[in-house]
Amino acid sequence: MKIIGTEILKFLKNNAIKALIGAVIGAVAVVGFAFMNKDNTIENLQDMETGEFSTNARPAQFRYYVEDNKEHPFGNNLLIEEHFIIPELLEKVSAETNTNLSELIEKTENHATVNYDPTGETKILSVVRDKSNHINTFTINVGDETDNLRIADYYFEYLKDGNVPFLEEKNLFIFQEPLILELDEELLSESTTMNGNSVNAIVLGVAGALFGAIATLVVMLFLSLFSKKLRYSFSYFIPENTYFMLMNNKVEEKEQFDLLLKAPTSANKIAIVESSTSKGLFNSNITDTDNLSVVHNILEVENLDRVDRIILLIEEGQTTRKWYNTQRVLGEKHNVPFYVVQVNK
Repeated sequence: MKIIGTEILKFLKNNAIKALIGAVIGAVAVVGFAFMNKDNTIENLQDMETGEFSTNARPAQFRYYVEDNKEHPFGNNLLIEEHFIIPELLEKVSAETNTNLSELIEKTENHATVNYDPTGETKILSVVRDKSNHINTFTINVGDETDNLRIADYYFEYLKDGNVPFLEEKNLFIFQEPLILELDEELLSESTTMNGNSVNAIVLGVAGALFGAIATLVVMLFLSLFSKKLRYSFSYFIPENTYFMLMNNKVEEKEQFDLLLKAPTSANKIAIVESSTSKGLFNSNITDTDNLSVVHNILEVENLDRVDRIILLIEEGQTTRKWYNTQRVLGEKHNVPFYVVQVNK
């Protein structure tokens, strides 16, 4: 486990710059795509399974005032709102306006997330009364401005024609006919929108950066598993019952490596290296009395039955996968203790 941990840390260190570049590309791509998509194609987001609904479309409104015969204002705007969203009426409005109003209110419980309200939340259909003058404002937003106006027109005519039972004996005064609300002038909170966009950009940027970095590391890991040259011990197969040693230029590891090559002096040891330059790792430390032979291919060894130890040397980034697999397969055919040593730069 210690060896694997060391190799993983080396892998992360070697690919840190690539992961950083991937993170930057991922963050820019995700944020750019999200905001481009938001501005050009996505007006609203509906998730009927979770009951979530958010929209950037402008709502439609109309305003009116109701009073009784004694000129007393009718103040129960919530009663009017409840009447407007009774299931039977919603079904009728949806059918005659060719909209999904009934389904949307049922699934979301008449709740929407918007960018033009300081709280960020509002009702899909609402009737709000101004307490200072008792004027009621009907507002509708189903995520499409054409549908919003169509629905507002329907409720406007419905109200004018005296179809609300408890308003039949009341006097109705229209202050504003249905129209699409100009958010820049009346309701849009610039600070809220800017803060919301900033938060969204940060969240998307972090998510994109993580995705980019992870995707880059996954690609680099995949490439290391199939690269022509060996770099990490986890990227090639080490047979069971094989002694494995990782040498990272530490004093204690070099001492252990020397013992592997020299002791016991009576044992007949064969070291196999791919490159001629790799022989220097042995020749500088080996004497004739150490009983060690260095070759490039296991097939060069005569009388393998007399060999007590085979040491296969892998140099990080130099030894080829094809050569290693060939030597490993050939070595497994003989009942000789097999050692694999990876030397890191």
